[in-house]
Amino acid sequence: MLLFPLSDVLTSNECQKLHPLALSLILAGCAESAVKSSMNPLPLPTTISVTAPDTGWRVWIERVLERDKEVWILVQLNRPPGPAAQMIHQAKAEIPMPLPNKPIRVFVAGKTWNWANEEPYEFVVSLETVARQAGDARVLYASGKK
Repeated sequence: MLLFPLSDVLTSNECQKLHPLALSLILAGCAESAVKSSMNPLPLPTTISVTAPDTGWRVWIERVLERDKEVWILVQLNRPPGPAAQMIHQAKAEIPMPLPNKPIRVFVAGKTWNWANEEPYEFVVSLETVARQAGDARVLYASGKK
């Protein structure tokens, strides 16, 4: 892909002198690069972040499941007892492995507050229900944490 206009490199007179075949090769290369770059998916996430009402909330990846056409990430939220700063907080967890290049769905259990989160996640009552819905999905990761 051309990162700058051709006129920045060549003068108008030089552009006119370019052989038509050379010009068509330059333009074809630019078009091919543009098509390839538009087909590349967005980078896959390396963390999961959930907006929580205070700094006491913890989040971890419970499981990563690979289905035929999707990857499901099952996330658990937890608020252990004890004091915490009363401010909106981003509870974060590292995804413990590289993900397959498939669409991703994130399921989060453990939310207890009533306001809507902006994250594009599915907030569920139980991860076990989601795991059952996944059927024979391949387990890519299981935390073992309870």
